[in-house]
Amino acid sequence: MSRVATITISKETLVWADFDVVGEDDIPDGDAEAGAHISLSWTQNGNNLAVDIQVEPTAIVERGKAQTDALLRHEQGHLDLGILVARRIKRDIEAGTSPRNAQVQHLARLAAANTRYDNETNHSANVPSQGTWNIALAAALAMAVPPAAVNGVTL
Repeated sequence: MSRVATITISKETLVWADFDVVGEDDIPDGDAEAGAHISLSWTQNGNNLAVDIQVEPTAIVERGKAQTDALLRHEQGHLDLGILVARRIKRDIEAGTSPRNAQVQHLARLAAANTRYDNETNHSANVPSQGTWNIALAAALAMAVPPAAVNGVTL
C-alpha cells in the first residue's frame, strides 16, 4: 500500500495579535494559553492512502494581562510541540500505522508533553528551565526526521 501524508500548518510563529482576548481569570493557572489543534482527513483509492494533517494554532490571553516577550515565547513552545507531534503522526502513518491510531496515540502524548512543559517552566517563570526547553524545541524543529522525544518528553 502506498501511504502519503502531508502537513499543512496555518501559522508557525505566534504574535500577540494572534491571541483572542478572554475575560479575567478565564484561564486556569496562567495569563495566556496556546497550542495546536491537529486534525486529519484521508482518502483511500485502491492501495493508495492520502492523509492531510492540518495544524491550526490556538491562542488566548486574559484581558489586561501583560503580554511579555517571555510569555509569548513560552506559548510558542506549546505550538512547537504540536508541530513536532504532527510530524510524528506523519512519520507513523507513512510507516504503516492507521491515521486514527497515530492521531490518538500522539495527541495523548501531546497533552502529557504540554503539561510537563508547563510544570517544568512554571509557565515561563522558571527562566533556566524555559531556556533549556527553548533550545530543545529549536533543535527538534530543525531535525529532518522528527525526534521521538524533546527534553525527555515522548512525542
